[in-house]
Amino acid sequence: MSAPPDLQVTISEGLWTLTGELSHILFGMTLIFGSIALFQTDQYIWLITFISLYILAWKEFWYDQTFESAQERGSNYLDWIAYAGGFLLAIALYKLIAPHFMKK
Repeated sequence: MSAPPDLQVTISEGLWTLTGELSHILFGMTLIFGSIALFQTDQYIWLITFISLYILAWKEFWYDQTFESAQERGSNYLDWIAYAGGFLLAIALYKLIAPHFMKK
């Protein structure tokens, strides 16, 4: 069932920014944990991090700047930093938790 056509839903700018940045963090974490699961090793996480941040910098600073409106885009710098934060958070969690689950 869809919403009535006259129903308008609004969201505060702060909540919009928070959910957007959380999604960027989770995406960064997913790339790291996904690469570990795919390759069955953490050998490539730094390479994947640097390559991904390079590609995401292009996406944030050129693609979004070119093809998204200013309101839709928000802050390119904050988005890119959230991606980087997600990568670093995933790596830190993996390095803290993984040794407890490794076979001896």
